Amino acid sequence: MRRMKKIYQIISILLAVCLLTGIVGCSKKEQKADAKYTIYQINQSGTALVPKDYDGTGKSVDEEVKGMLSALQKCDDEVKAQAALPKKVKLERYTLEDEKLILYYNAAYGKMDTVREVLCRAALVRSLTQIDGVDLVMICVDGTPLTDKKGNTYGYQQAEDFVQNTGSSINSFQEMKLTLYYADSSGEKLQKEEDTVRYNSNESKERVVVEQLMRDHPITDCLLPYQKEQSCWVCRSKIISAI
Repeated sequence: MRRMKKIYQIISILLAVCLLTGIVGCSKKEQKADAKYTIYQINQSGTALVPKDYDGTGKSVDEEVKGMLSALQKCDDEVKAQAALPKKVKLERYTLEDEKLILYYNAAYGKMDTVREVLCRAALVRSLTQIDGVDLVMICVDGTPLTDKKGNTYGYQQAEDFVQNTGSSINSFQEMKLTLYYADSSGEKLQKEEDTVRYNSNESKERVVVEQLMRDHPITDCLLPYQKEQSCWVCRSKIISAI
């Protein structure tokens, strides 16, 4: 009889241990699912972004920004990813005003190749704009706003400026259906036209739209592309309808 009691006690203890293990496991899964932010790192081949859960511990917007910038500079062996920024790229300072964040990096930022720079910028913008109080992000290099190869300033950017291509190749292409608005031959009315364009998945949607607006119309001479002397609302209406 005593032997049976001992057996029951052992079984009860084992069941209790199993139950506790299950509770702890579920708790960890819940913590992971309830992560406050998703920050982005770069895969080992340097061709795509890798998402990572990040809780954030700041009590203010400024503290959240500092914490996230620090996290973006660290690699993660668990997800087998590189840090968003190379070690030589250093943040000199940043300013935050009216929900606009400006990041000032040293000259090493401008020495990255095009692919790595696009990934870094996408990781920074898509990560930081999740913070309540940060809507736009601009990057400056050696005190000067970042520009493309043609010398055009990128200016302030938001997460929507980057196509959601997490995990896919940096050189992948996608198609987007646009509703275009051109000025008619009189320059007084708008003519609607639908078009499908193929573009690099790392170009912002706005850039693709503007490039289409500025091109010569291939179908008919009755429609005129947007010109500098025409009112800006033509361009804005085009962008809104396309996106």
